[in-house]
Amino acid sequence: MIQRQGASKTPIYWWFFQVVLVWVFFSFVIWLSFIPKNPTFTIEDLYVPALNSSNSTVVHRREVVANTSLAFNFQISNPNKGMGIHYSDIFVTLYHRDATIGLISVPGFYQAHKKSFRRSVRIDIHGPFFRGIADGFVDARLRLETAVEFQIFRWKMKKRQMVLEAFLGIDAREKIIKFHHITS
Repeated sequence: MIQRQGASKTPIYWWFFQVVLVWVFFSFVIWLSFIPKNPTFTIEDLYVPALNSSNSTVVHRREVVANTSLAFNFQISNPNKGMGIHYSDIFVTLYHRDATIGLISVPGFYQAHKKSFRRSVRIDIHGPFFRGIADGFVDARLRLETAVEFQIFRWKMKKRQMVLEAFLGIDAREKIIKFHHITS
């Protein structure tokens, strides 16, 4: 009779161990599914009016654009499933070599899961940027800075700083001929 009691305790411990192991595995799988992916930023429809030698001002997307500006669209895609993103103000800075030649701010917003956001941006340029226009080639560095906060259901995660840079080489046909994208 004493041996039967000892034999019956072993299966209970083994069953308890199996339940804990399954629970840990299930928790790990759920935790992996909630690891957020960073949004993707894409530059589209780049336009430099100064490279258009026929006009000093041009209409771009129903807006008169002086030849001292750079106009483009950027698209932000949220690749996460079931996870929205809150963006702080997005600061777009344009550099020529190390000099800041343009700056603009886009107000913060919320982006739902699996959605895209498209924004037209026009940066008024000042400084040495147009010296390369006569040669028909301009190089620049575009920098986007923001903070993102991921939201799962009603729970918000810690804010993350995002700095994205694109190195652009633009020829006289307004084609990006050199593009290098850095994410940090």
